[in-house]
Amino acid sequence: QLGAHVYFIAEGDLGKALYRTDGTAAGTQVVRTFSNAEAETPFPVRLTRVGDRLMLFLREGSGNGDAIWTSDGTSAGTTLLLRIRN
Repeated sequence: QLGAHVYFIAEGDLGKALYRTDGTAAGTQVVRTFSNAEAETPFPVRLTRVGDRLMLFLREGSGNGDAIWTSDGTSAGTTLLLRIRN
């Protein structure tokens, strides 16, 4: 599902979001929006492809610590994998 897309995290109208793009405006879309509790501002983010999955490291808001999310490139396939408490 990840295919030939580029993935990135950016601040959008609805908050912080994981986007994917094929390099065109029409091919750029939100995969998942993160709440303030799931990703604080400013938020260090690391995206790493592992096989057919994308791994996201996010610093969570409200003192929740850090979290690792995983994605197959779809909204339904983007889920919390592990929460690390500080």
